[in-house]
Amino acid sequence: MKRWTIYCHTHVESGRRYIGLTSKTMERRWQKHVYAALRFSNGGRWHFPNAIRKYGKEAFSHEVLAMSWYLEGANATEEALIEQYDTRNPEFGFNFMKGGLHTPHLITNPWNRPEYRAKSILAANDKWKDPEYRKKSVLAFKNRWKDLAYRSKLSLAIKNKLKDPEYREKLVLSSRGKWLDPVYRTKNMTAAKAGLNTLESKAKISLQSKIKWENPEYRKKQLIRLHDPILKEKVASKLRILNETHRKTHCKNGHEYTPENTYYPKYVPGKRRQGRKCKICERIRRNG
Repeated sequence: MKRWTIYCHTHVESGRRYIGLTSKTMERRWQKHVYAALRFSNGGRWHFPNAIRKYGKEAFSHEVLAMSWYLEGANATEEALIEQYDTRNPEFGFNFMKGGLHTPHLITNPWNRPEYRAKSILAANDKWKDPEYRKKSVLAFKNRWKDLAYRSKLSLAIKNKLKDPEYREKLVLSSRGKWLDPVYRTKNMTAAKAGLNTLESKAKISLQSKIKWENPEYRKKQLIRLHDPILKEKVASKLRILNETHRKTHCKNGHEYTPENTYYPKYVPGKRRQGRKCKICERIRRNG
């Protein structure tokens, strides 16, 4: 169910307001206002984009006036607030219409159409095959990621989205559905192994881990997580499920693993730790 937001953008110096209604967040609607003002810069009779172009986006403050789960109530509130603040008067605001006329958008997301999605993915793959475009995109992302403000903002946005149980469940189902596809799974596992097995990749991961662990705050946070009883129980529960699901009951020759015929080889430092062995198979091998 959509939640409707009645917002207000105020020109700080003059106090003139623009009041609007959106089903998105106020911040996202403001970005669209700025984009429209800069993209369609041929003037017109609408005061608000002209003001954004004239004064700049930094000259405005923003606030949420009201919120509603029902469009009828949101329309009535928008109309009443425009009337209350007299924002259709050029001396006090930038509104051109009286408000309260918002209707649900009838255009659905084009990404839901299989033809559009297939066409878009193909076009994106073709662009990514161009080495210059790929190099330029990667460099732009790295430069943007160096900005601490951008990184913290993105991290906070992702954390807030993950707090929503519906979004988290949707993400898990999507990932699980992809991973069930054997072609997708084989392709990703092969690519991951190829990337992680290089000396350069191993050295890079090791260096990143050392840098992280040298940070006292990070180290303290990880130690707290390791001793968290809720996390311990969660991990133990998952391990129990995995053991019950994937634990082998017989060796490769068909002998059942029991305490009497099972042993674990002694660990030798510097060598790979070996799993449990079958005593029956070992006896047969020794006796020839």
